[in-house]
Amino acid sequence: MSIMMDFIMNHTENNIVNYDFWFTSSSDRALDFLEDFAQVEKKMTKQHVNFEPHYVFWQCQHCDKRYVARDCYGGGKYCAVEPSNDKIAGHEIVDEDLRQKCLWNTLKAKKEESATDKWWDYMARVHSTCYNVINEDCSKTAFKHLNLDWTEVQKCIDDSFSSKDRTSPSTTNKIIDAEITYWRDYGTNIYPSVVINKKTFRG
Repeated sequence: MSIMMDFIMNHTENNIVNYDFWFTSSSDRALDFLEDFAQVEKKMTKQHVNFEPHYVFWQCQHCDKRYVARDCYGGGKYCAVEPSNDKIAGHEIVDEDLRQKCLWNTLKAKKEESATDKWWDYMARVHSTCYNVINEDCSKTAFKHLNLDWTEVQKCIDDSFSSKDRTSPSTTNKIIDAEITYWRDYGTNIYPSVVINKKTFRG
């Protein structure tokens, strides 16, 4: 008896491996994986490997008003919930997901060698000190410890909303909208998950 296996991988024209990790900041499994994987990722050659974090958001515009008030922005357009983690409200999860995405974007925009390593340091810090209940106070402490620019990241978050009233049904968020669109194209309904060169790996 024999078994044959074939791993088919899409190739890019520039021979760069692009891989996206999908998760939410309240997921134990995702944070455990990122903590373990950080040292491996830092050793990868940035010219040949391109990592990008992505975040899962939910839409629930017809949900119970109490649910929307606790777990959503935009009148239910942008929600987060972790059934196994009732110690943190959904809108706090959305806030932290946006903080992590904005931190990644601002560090990457600097185009400095190993600038994004600071994102991995932040992830390790908040996971070790807050586990999966990463609220604003916990995040601020990590920013201070790592000498990260809280004001810069907060401006990124504020600018991503179309209105100062984040609860209004008319409010939109350009960062989350982009994540939702990408999730519809490549999402798995299971997270954490990974997309490598636009090929989705489930489970």
